[in-house]
Amino acid sequence: MMLFVYGTLKRGYVNDLTGKACFMQTISTAPKFELRDLGDYPGMTHGVSSVRGELWDISLRELWKLDDFEECPSLFLRKSIQLIDSSFAEAYIIVPQHIKAANLILSW
Repeated sequence: MMLFVYGTLKRGYVNDLTGKACFMQTISTAPKFELRDLGDYPGMTHGVSSVRGELWDISLRELWKLDDFEECPSLFLRKSIQLIDSSFAEAYIIVPQHIKAANLILSW
């Protein structure tokens, strides 16, 4: 399963997926999203920009563990999103009620 990540799950960050999944490439989303500052981590939501992140090949077992870690579905929802190359991947989108006071950020 392909998973797009954009925050602390990226290589070199505190929740890096190395050892849990296989890094495929650095890539951006289609211009349909934006990042919001949630304090210690960003949250991706629908918008009009592209978000730069990483594409990982992850097993369903590890994906289900990440669902728990990402507090899916109460804080984040896992959805299929379109990437800049027209392919699709799963990604964590912030639940709308959590973005009201969160500032827009350009990158993480």
